[in-house]
Parts: sequence; structure tokens; C-alpha cells
Amino acid sequence: MTIEAVHVWSHHAIAIPEPSAISIEYSETEAARTLDRVVAEAAGQPESSGREIVKTLEYGDPRAVLRSMSTEADLVVVGARGHQGVAHLLLGSVSTGLVHQPLVATVVVPEGAG
Repeated sequence: MTIEAVHVWSHHAIAIPEPSAISIEYSETEAARTLDRVVAEAAGQPESSGREIVKTLEYGDPRAVLRSMSTEADLVVVGARGHQGVAHLLLGSVSTGLVHQPLVATVVVPEGAG
């Protein structure tokens, strides 16, 4: 069984003045480091023993990219960070976007679960 770990990133910067300051700047280098770290953590779990993990780094809107890629998948697993308030309104929810119109079985794992 092959597991494809997909990390979709974009470098859009968002800034909101105080008191709800949010600044998001994300580079391809940071995205690649995140993907490497997460795959290394997953590879260290007993459940991943003997499974090939393929890393894919894509640029774009996570909802669109993951939806497009899911047509070739048996299962999509996404994390949920739990953004609230203004951050949720600006960033949206990838998991919500995928769950409401799934193309394949989709599992949402809350942050900190496992």
C-alpha cells in the first residue's frame, strides 16, 4: 500500500490590524520543511511499517488541488486545525470544503488527535 502525503501551499500574505492581528506568509521552502517533518513523524509510527510514503508538494488552493487529486485516491485524510473567528472567515476550511462535496471517502482528523 502506498500513502501519498500531499501538502498544498500558497504564499498569500494576510494582515489584519490589531487587536486581531493575523499575518500569514508561507514560502515553498517552509512548505517543503513542513512536509518533510510530517512524513518523518508518520514514518516513525508502527502503523506505517512496510508502507511506502510518497511526498507531493503542490502550489495552489488546497481545496481545488486536493479535490482534483482525490479522483485517483481510495481515501482522503485531512487535518483540521480549528481556526475560529476572523482566521476561519479569511482562510476558510479545507476540511469543510472537501467534506461537503466529497469525490471519495474523506476522514477529518482534529489537530492533536492520535
